Amino acid sequence: MRNGGHLVFGGDTPSAPTYANPPGYNGFLELMTVEAAGIPSRQLLTAATMEAAGLFGLSRDYGTVEAGKIADLLVLTADSLTSVTAFDQGPRRSASEPRRG
Repeated sequence: MRNGGHLVFGGDTPSAPTYANPPGYNGFLELMTVEAAGIPSRQLLTAATMEAAGLFGLSRDYGTVEAGKIADLLVLTADSLTSVTAFDQGPRRSASEPRRG
């Protein structure tokens, strides 16, 4: 960020489904809150992918979609670079199994 800090996504989701806190929901709320504070969607998605992988020393295998890396894909009907609300609009398809590129 401005003074050399990093913005990193850190949703704390339980490992098992619960009725009050389904997996992924806290992450979505976190994205919505940070976007409402003025951080652009592109920067949020970079924080949740490339920045997080890099800070954990995992960028060799994770963080971007490219040959040889492991990734889960989510195909959206709206543009997530415009707003994180794209994750909550219309039908979505997800890859059910991580694949190495």
